[in-house]
Amino acid sequence: MDTDLDGTPNCNDRCPNDPTKITPGICGCGQPDNDSDGDGIANCVDNCPDTRNTDQQDSDGDGLGDTCDSDGIPMLSTWGIVVLAFLLLIVARINFGRRSRLRVE
Repeated sequence: MDTDLDGTPNCNDRCPNDPTKITPGICGCGQPDNDSDGDGIANCVDNCPDTRNTDQQDSDGDGLGDTCDSDGIPMLSTWGIVVLAFLLLIVARINFGRRSRLRVE
């Protein structure tokens, strides 16, 4: 039996429902292992599929490679958010203290 009619019997076909593949490859059955930008990374796992970036660097961790990431704003880590919140609380307390002193006569 050859369900996908690709010429490979189902017993030897690891993608029996995909006529374009007999093995899953990088992207799995039913999805092509294309590499649009020619960087050697298949589109299904490339964090910048239309722009060549073999290192797959993603400095801000947003899932978009640095080569094609235009936001330029790095995401804060959990620790960075905690530190920022702490600093904002300090600034707020300082400002509150100044206002309180201005009212005292």
